[in-house]
Amino acid sequence: MKLTINQKYKLKWFIWLSMIGLAGGFLYTLIEDGWVMIPLFNGTLAGFMVGITIALLELYVFAGNLRKIAFTQIFVLRVGVYFILAFFITFSIFLLSRMIQFDLSFSGVLYSDEFQYYLLNRYYLVLIVCFFVIVLCVFTLQMARKLGHSNLWDFITGKYLIPRKQMRIFMFISLGGIDKIISKTGNLEFHNFINDFIFDITNSVRIHRGKIVHYMEDEVVIVWKVAAGVNQANCIRTYFDLCHEIAGHFEYYHSKYGLLPKPKCAIHAGDAVRAEIGEVKSEISFFGDAVNTTSRILNEAVKSGTDILVSQPVVDMIQIPIHFQTKDQGLFTLKGKHNKIQLYSFHLPGDE
Repeated sequence: MKLTINQKYKLKWFIWLSMIGLAGGFLYTLIEDGWVMIPLFNGTLAGFMVGITIALLELYVFAGNLRKIAFTQIFVLRVGVYFILAFFITFSIFLLSRMIQFDLSFSGVLYSDEFQYYLLNRYYLVLIVCFFVIVLCVFTLQMARKLGHSNLWDFITGKYLIPRKQMRIFMFISLGGIDKIISKTGNLEFHNFINDFIFDITNSVRIHRGKIVHYMEDEVVIVWKVAAGVNQANCIRTYFDLCHEIAGHFEYYHSKYGLLPKPKCAIHAGDAVRAEIGEVKSEISFFGDAVNTTSRILNEAVKSGTDILVSQPVVDMIQIPIHFQTKDQGLFTLKGKHNKIQLYSFHLPGDE
């Protein structure tokens, strides 16, 4: 059975976190006890089980459901839960190992001099190491969610301190007419409206291998490496999938806000410069003609009421799926641009 992109994403993180736990347990035990088989096996197994448990909780319990809880509160909650589980797992494995090794009962091991000595003189070190490793891992995971997983690594390595020219596919999404939305929701609820919208579309973006890189009022900027965006027309499919996702939450949006998000979309491809900018508040951003052109195309989509406008360079790159229909919208002279650009709209049969 072929895995979906979302399943592959979860599997990748499951493997990474499990391997980190396994490696951590092995290395700690190796340093503490050397090449002694039973302690080495117990430590490695304990680390692996802790890693698996954290991975499962990260993927299925803390995977966005608690996004409205403050950073500090969710940090403390995660650390507390993971530390309690690490204590339970390591204590159980070390106890069970001795029961098997010495053929003793639960109480026989628990009250034995050897186990009591281990708890008082060595086990606390295991818990201290577990605590600090969990704190580091949870902090890293939460910062990765705030900055983006690849962006965090790029910041750490300083990859974009020197600007780099890159070919990318850009998608700009806007809800259009934000004054009308605010008049219905109010300023405070407008923030919740946008936040819900972004949360609901994120999975569609990730499934189609896109990366959300910027938010600005009601606008969302999504980027693909060319190969990822072209593959199976991911950059086009993303828009229709996220619209389908939003439509699935029709009742929620209408009951809470009185309206449904109706995103307009522009897609363009070209060279852009990617660089780290800012000192007090840094971010890694894209600059250049491709970014400006995509923004101008979005303006045309909003102005004309067209759901999605795609530039000629993107249309030339992709193999259009048979269930999509295209319409040539003609040549446009975009604001601030000298050269005209050919734009196309896309729709599914029955949408028009």
